[in-house]
Amino acid sequence: MKHRREHIQIPEGSSFRLIEWRRGLDEVDVILDEGQRRTVRGEGTRWHFHPEMELTWFSRGEGLRFVGDSIAPFAAGDLVLVGRRLPHHWEIRGNSAGLSIQWHYPDAHPLWSIPEMRAVAGLFARAGQGLTFTPRIAADTAARMREMARTPKGAARFSILLGIFSSLASAVDETVALSREAFVPPPENSLHYAGIRDAVSHILKSFREPIPMERMLAITGLSRPTFCRQFRIHTGHSFSEFVNRVRLHAACRELRKTGKSVIDVALESGISQVSFFNRLFLREMGCTPSVYRKTQAGKRE
Repeated sequence: MKHRREHIQIPEGSSFRLIEWRRGLDEVDVILDEGQRRTVRGEGTRWHFHPEMELTWFSRGEGLRFVGDSIAPFAAGDLVLVGRRLPHHWEIRGNSAGLSIQWHYPDAHPLWSIPEMRAVAGLFARAGQGLTFTPRIAADTAARMREMARTPKGAARFSILLGIFSSLASAVDETVALSREAFVPPPENSLHYAGIRDAVSHILKSFREPIPMERMLAITGLSRPTFCRQFRIHTGHSFSEFVNRVRLHAACRELRKTGKSVIDVALESGISQVSFFNRLFLREMGCTPSVYRKTQAGKRE
């Protein structure tokens, strides 16, 4: 099975791509010069990576965000900088909208010969872990991205992009790394990527139900040792860790948004043993489900 990754087509006459979506990431508009648009298929709802860097802002939507080995909830206002070849994926509940900028300036690019770009080079290096930003920085950057979408000329848009780079590079104290370490996925000719991608997709669709290892082996066509090894290499987690984290964050949302009992939340999230759910919750969240509900109920993601 040959590895496949997303192929981003940068518009002719530009060094970056600006995209917008209004109802979901499956279909996005590439914003061209003079306000023209070209609709293309989006890959954000599929676990994937690409050599281009990406800055993504959600104006609407909520769900789970996967960046490197990070699994965390997100909501409207979320701004994430994804580094080169860093695996990422958004599991979105309902409709979403937002803007994204994608670019590829390799180490040999003339841009890096400009002394003023040194701080930006540091930002790009840190983006190997995936970065998120405080609401203040996110709001400022979102305003610039919206301005870029309204700007008809490529050169004027590029100047806005440089301003965004500079602003994010200077916001070190308002930046949070997502992945525990810079995530380096397998080579692009990996024989196992597509199978692991399909396994991740199945987990995200079926985590509320039992997910036997035999099902994963059937989906990927791998032996048990190979699957376990490749799943950790590709996602940064063991199979059981990944499934438990997805179930835990689904449970957190139910505790915040609903009045269901802790037992019902655990069962509906796919965890059949309440004692295990309580231990897992305490270990990962630092408190019991009941305490979490009291402090977080009604808050945004």
